[in-house]
Amino acid sequence: MHVQHSNGQAKFWLEPDVQLAQNYGLGHRQVSTAFRLIKGRTKMKSALRGKTISTVEVSKVSPIGFWLHVDGRDLLVPFKQFPWFADATIRQITAVERPSPHHLRWPDLDIDLALASIEHPEWFPLMSRVLPGPPLQRAPLPRRRPRKASPSSRRPARD
Repeated sequence: MHVQHSNGQAKFWLEPDVQLAQNYGLGHRQVSTAFRLIKGRTKMKSALRGKTISTVEVSKVSPIGFWLHVDGRDLLVPFKQFPWFADATIRQITAVERPSPHHLRWPDLDIDLALASIEHPEWFPLMSRVLPGPPLQRAPLPRRRPRKASPSSRRPARD
């Protein structure tokens, strides 16, 4: 769930328990208020949903991508089409969850994908154009040139 305020926004996970996933500019008091409101509303469910019995598992990792075993099928997730995974560790890639039948989540990487985007990438032509590479570095600040003293600020020479 996403919460927005004029100061910023926050993202909360609702399952298995309500918890803060990301905070972008909200103060502690604002996050606490949002947490209490969300927690109060999630208690109003009439019944808890059952556990999802369909599982997902990473069956193989290679230099070109990794394979997911989903519903008795093996699906390739190529790093070329999904560059967010290219620099991830094996542990991060294998920590995949399936909160619903059509949704996959990698909480350690903060990546959520529709299963259809892996099964039919042609249906989702707007892919990330970010290429894995070295992290961006801050450019050095230009050096300041010393100021020339104005005639009125010059001190008279001492003897």
